[in-house]
Amino acid sequence: MKKGLGILAKDWQGKRESYKIAIPKPTDHNFRLPSSDLSGDNALFIPVGTASGGIAEVVVDQVPFIK
Repeated sequence: MKKGLGILAKDWQGKRESYKIAIPKPTDHNFRLPSSDLSGDNALFIPVGTASGGIAEVVVDQVPFIK
C-alpha cells in the first residue's frame, strides 16, 4: 500500500497500522485534485490525481466526525 500511495519507506518507519476511511459523498466536502501546496507531499508527488504508485487520489476539506 505504501508503494501504491507513493510513500517513501523512510517516511513511514515505525508506523505499523494504516486505515481506510470511507467518506460518504466526498463531493460535498470540496472534492479536488491534490496540489504541491499541501503538507505531506514528497519528491514523488505528481499533480494529476494519481499517486506515484498508481493509486487514484483526491483531497477533501475536513469532514465532521460522526459516530
